[in-house]
Amino acid sequence: MLDFSGPALAGFWEKAEQIRVGLRSGAGCYLFAVRAAKGFTPWYVGQSKGAFDTECFALHKQAIYKDVMDDRKSGTPVLFLIARTTPTGRLSKRVSPREANFVERRLIHDANNANPKLKNIHNAVLAKTLQIPGVLNSPKGRRSPAVAHLMKALTSSRPSRSRGG
Repeated sequence: MLDFSGPALAGFWEKAEQIRVGLRSGAGCYLFAVRAAKGFTPWYVGQSKGAFDTECFALHKQAIYKDVMDDRKSGTPVLFLIARTTPTGRLSKRVSPREANFVERRLIHDANNANPKLKNIHNAVLAKTLQIPGVLNSPKGRRSPAVAHLMKALTSSRPSRSRGG
């Protein structure tokens, strides 16, 4: 059973601050997952345009986390905080809506690929329904040569940049 009491949340943020000072007041995106023997299964992606500590454990998020954990026989809940940093490495306390939406949608796409039962509703419809063979929600079966070439183009390493131009 998850504990969202004041002391439990204070302990969570204290540990987060030991990992990175200022993390609780940082902004960015977050991913709730369950860790089990096979690794991590993502269940929910969210964004925090302001402080993580006011967004990650809001009541409606607690309900999602509890719902996921009630269906699990085992596993450890994990919250990944993907904090925005400045070019100099400082944590940002704010994220623009445009940037937060972009990062959240990208994380939802990747999380949905890992777990089609992802709990997100907002910003997840296309990630769950749109099909691009070889790229997104690919139908089962053999890939055509064109799809195989597309995948190769998307996963090839970047060409090196020449220094003179």
